Amino acid sequence: MGLLVGSVEAASGSLGVKGFVALRGAGPARTVAIRRSEWGRHDGASTTRQHEGWRSGCRGLCATRYAARALNLILLLDEDFTSSDHVRLLGRRAKHVHEVHRAAVGDELVVGRLGGQIGRGRVLSVSKDEVSLAVELDSAPPAPSPVALILAMPRPKMLKKVLQAIASLGIKRLVLLNSFRVEKSYFDSPLLAEEKVREHLLLGLEQGRDTVLPEVRVRRRFKPFVEDELDAFCAAGSKRLIAHPIADTGIEGCEVGAGAEPAVVAIGPEGGWIPYEVELLEQRGFQRFTLGPHILRVDTAVPYVVGQVDLARRLAR
Repeated sequence: MGLLVGSVEAASGSLGVKGFVALRGAGPARTVAIRRSEWGRHDGASTTRQHEGWRSGCRGLCATRYAARALNLILLLDEDFTSSDHVRLLGRRAKHVHEVHRAAVGDELVVGRLGGQIGRGRVLSVSKDEVSLAVELDSAPPAPSPVALILAMPRPKMLKKVLQAIASLGIKRLVLLNSFRVEKSYFDSPLLAEEKVREHLLLGLEQGRDTVLPEVRVRRRFKPFVEDELDAFCAAGSKRLIAHPIADTGIEGCEVGAGAEPAVVAIGPEGGWIPYEVELLEQRGFQRFTLGPHILRVDTAVPYVVGQVDLARRLAR
């Protein structure tokens, strides 16, 4: 919940955002970013306004902390169910309910069954080691994003963040692809083990209040994937886009489709796709667009690109 101060600074800096103050709250990863301009000048002449800004910021932190129960989703696995409407949580999720949600007996939490519906869970008993819930699941999960991603394999440190991000954004199809500028050792990372990939996707689903796991494919060879698998990966009628530092237009100059029309976006490594890779993708109908003058890290680029495509689709209606 919220961004860590370092994450706020990195993301705001790479996107060109200037002038914010990050406040860390008492709870885990509670941060509020407040524009300096809202607090007045720091010249001693606006002490009262500055003090009021601090008080307002602190109230925001408290509201964030106590609103936590309404935001995240507790993901339920098949093995959690002791009956059709009762579940028993152990380990990380029990600790999360106890320490982060600070739930008490009788409280209701947002829950969802993996691959199934979403609903409410009433707390029957709670400790740091075990939580019992009576659940009622009656709502469909959010509609999936129509955007699929082809992503040059990121550094292992970034991969965890990317997997969580795509799951929380509702993206259901991802290809992690080799590229000339990708270190081959990245494909040997233990983070690519099936259980590790699943772990971070589940965390993303909890954050995004979703229950449907994305499909993740790993491809070690660029050209064979493009020539043999790409057309099948792209759903019929998909708009095909390449995010690349060198392009004549931004997303506004591309055909992005509208509504639920499928789109496939290829995002290269931080150094970008090499010309040969761009040419091969363009031969398969991909349109090149730029994200602007700033070079973004992949964990910033992924949500930024998806947001750009989504906004362009809305404006195109």
